Amino acid sequence: MNEAQLVEAQEELRIFKELVATEGWQRLVEIMQTQNAGREQKLREPLPNIFALPEAEYIKGELSGAMNVLLLPARIIEQAEVVIAEIKHKREIEEEYNDAGRNYPGDEGRAP
Repeated sequence: MNEAQLVEAQEELRIFKELVATEGWQRLVEIMQTQNAGREQKLREPLPNIFALPEAEYIKGELSGAMNVLLLPARIIEQAEVVIAEIKHKREIEEEYNDAGRNYPGDEGRAP
């Protein structure tokens, strides 16, 4: 992982942390949670007949899609944090190797 990946991950982290902190995002989450509660209630009700099955499947799809949208920023934030931590950890290890006068494994051609 290189500097460009670090910068990209830091930018993604910043953008999505800012997004979830906005009043608009919080309001959208509230609206979607309210709508999802209605969808979940419909799915708890017994189907009146076999012909209602396609509608129930459609509602399941709506619910799944809405949940994915709600969870996406948290997933992106988590992924960016992992990438940043991995890059920083690799840098620390490289520095330890270089301080000891050795090349980091895989960097044999690079001067310490």
